[in-house]
Amino acid sequence: MIPLKYKLVWPFAEGLAAVELTVNGKKGFIDKTGKEVISLKYDSAHSFSKGLAEVTLNGSSGFIGRDGTEYFEP
Repeated sequence: MIPLKYKLVWPFAEGLAAVELTVNGKKGFIDKTGKEVISLKYDSAHSFSKGLAEVTLNGSSGFIGRDGTEYFEP
């Protein structure tokens, strides 16, 4: 079961689903048990593909790995 604190939940891809918090609209990722595995701090988040997901944080676009490693241009 996915808690009601999420406004939106995207389909699972590579074992993770992007979610959006109801309170502030921030996005992150949960695993299939519902555990938050990547911080819910992103302004936008897309599903994983080939081990990476596109995200936006504070106006900067980049990617994150399934382990939460961020790849943003300096």
